[in-house]
Amino acid sequence: MNADQIFAALVYVALPAAVLYPVLYATRVKWWRTWVGQALLIKATGVLLLLTVSALYQFFGPDYFGRDEVRITGMALLAIGLWYALAAMLREFKRRPRETR
Repeated sequence: MNADQIFAALVYVALPAAVLYPVLYATRVKWWRTWVGQALLIKATGVLLLLTVSALYQFFGPDYFGRDEVRITGMALLAIGLWYALAAMLREFKRRPRETR
């Protein structure tokens, strides 16, 4: 196997978890109640979209309908989710003393 084939295989291995995680998290957890919950769902959705772009690329090549929109939305959600998660963590650090974490 070459590097492209290994990458494609890893995308297909990761994609089911990337689909299930945000679906289960969104439907079974009250994620909207905390900053951390919101950050986790935003990041998971961004990862899902980016893995979807990679999978679609394997099937359709570089030019398919909506590619740019999905790619940009996925990266934007991932970037927002990462900054949101960092802010949530720093907020918790400030809110609770070190000994209780």
